[in-house]
Amino acid sequence: MRVASVPSPVPSPRRSPGGSHASSGGSGCEVTSTSPSSKDALIVQHSLQAGTLQELCWRVVKSHITANNVLDLLRFAEQFDMVPGFVNIRAHCMGYVLRAYEVLRERKGREELAAVVDAGTLARLEAAVEERGRVASGLKAVLGRVVELPPPPPSCEQQAPSVGGHAVSYPYSYLVAGVGWPAAVDPSARETHMCAAEFAQVFGMSWDAYCALPSWKRTVLKQQHRLF
Repeated sequence: MRVASVPSPVPSPRRSPGGSHASSGGSGCEVTSTSPSSKDALIVQHSLQAGTLQELCWRVVKSHITANNVLDLLRFAEQFDMVPGFVNIRAHCMGYVLRAYEVLRERKGREELAAVVDAGTLARLEAAVEERGRVASGLKAVLGRVVELPPPPPSCEQQAPSVGGHAVSYPYSYLVAGVGWPAAVDPSARETHMCAAEFAQVFGMSWDAYCALPSWKRTVLKQQHRLF
């Protein structure tokens, strides 16, 4: 006796609670359209990723500011002065200019600095330079002529990265007070341009241990090692 086979019923479309259609395929898996809440989650996730990328880019720029590129970065950041990330870059670059004004003045010239530094700040910096010049002249008259070592050769760069995150490092002997420092060195943070091994040898501690010290203690150590 033969029994005729009965075709299985075709599943009809069902509505998901949010109003979108859902259907079951041959695998038995239900496929639904993206709900509004899922779209919102994707937007939030994209925003978080963009913020993390921006912060990463900011850290890279901050760790590579030098006397050679600080004025270019200032000019670039001023074009986007309403964007928060660029405001931070401009503020950090301006802080670098304030700390290393005399070095920048010698290498770039007063005219180029005047193009990116406001007149009031520039006048105060110039007055400070003149005052320091008068003090130095008085000291030379009392103590005699100050002798400085010649500028370092370009070959003094070391391929090992520095403790401060710079791509290259420099020997301690080219970073101490009284010598002509390499062009890429931040005059106010010369200890950050040493490699990890030499930093530990000079300071007697690792870079992380040094950073954990209070700021006054770090200043004292820099003075003791002629890096202040």
